[in-house]
Order: sequence, then C-alpha cells, then structure tokens
Amino acid sequence: MKYTSDLIDSLVADAAPVRRLRRPVVRLAGWLVLATVLLTLVALVHGLRPDLALKLRQPAFVASVAAAIVTGILSAAAAFIASVPGRSRRWLWVPLPALAFWMGTIAYGCLTNWVQIGDEGISPGETVRCFTTLLIVSTPLSVGLLVMLRYVARLWPVPVAMCAALAVAR
Repeated sequence: MKYTSDLIDSLVADAAPVRRLRRPVVRLAGWLVLATVLLTLVALVHGLRPDLALKLRQPAFVASVAAAIVTGILSAAAAFIASVPGRSRRWLWVPLPALAFWMGTIAYGCLTNWVQIGDEGISPGETVRCFTTLLIVSTPLSVGLLVMLRYVARLWPVPVAMCAALAVAR
C-alpha cells in the first residue's frame, strides 16, 4: 500500500507541464476575426444582396442584423468566460436579452419568407437561402469554437456548449 505522500510524489514526477488557456477576451477576438474573414469570403463568393441598400433603410432589418451580431458576440464571450474554472456561471445569462430582441425582430420575416409566389411560380424564399448561407458559415465557426473550448468538456459542458451554439447560430 502506498502512502499519500508517495502517491503525490509519483504523480508529480510523471506530470507534464500544463499550458494555460489564453484569456477569454483573446480567444473571443480570435473567433471574431475568424467569423469576419469567413463572412467576407462568403460575401465575395456569393455577392451582396441586390436589395441591400433598400434593406439598410428599413429600421426593422437594421435592428435584426444588429441584434444578431450582439447576440453572437455576447454568446461567444459568455462561453469563453464561463469555460474558465472559477468564473461565475452567471455569464451564461448575459446574451439572453439580446437573444430575445433578435428573436422578436426576425420572427415575422422567418414566418413569411419561406416561399415566394411570383410570375415564375413558387420558388424558395429568402429564408431558405438564408439558412443555406447560415449552414455554410456555421460549420467552420463551430469547428473553431470546438477547438477553442475543447478543454471545457469535463468541467461545464452543456451550458457552455449551448452558449457556443447560440454564438454560431446567430
């Protein structure tokens, strides 16, 4: 039978050095750079909306986009901060007001733009194209967050993963 001090000594002798995580604000900045580059690439490949100038004059559209951006940033920040041991889990509640506002601004558009009926007949609406773009963008962003939050798995997985998913889904 080993004594406790012998066990501790053997564990210390075989221990590898631990690399500290980068601060949450640094990881957030890295993820935001990734998101910006990715969205810029999508805009270059697919082009901007033809009606973007008209849409930017509509307060509801601008509010919806702003709420989506704020929700994404706050969700990613909350996931990075809450993933640090010893930090308050209350940070996970920070994105909820922005999420509620975002859901309130996009609800009507999502419900009414699934299909378009025009001279050519029935075609997929703006919502379907939006979800396609969201899927293209969210996959690499999810991988980036997974890499940045990979050490959270044993500490606080479900709430941090939900916040990270919200950051990607915005």
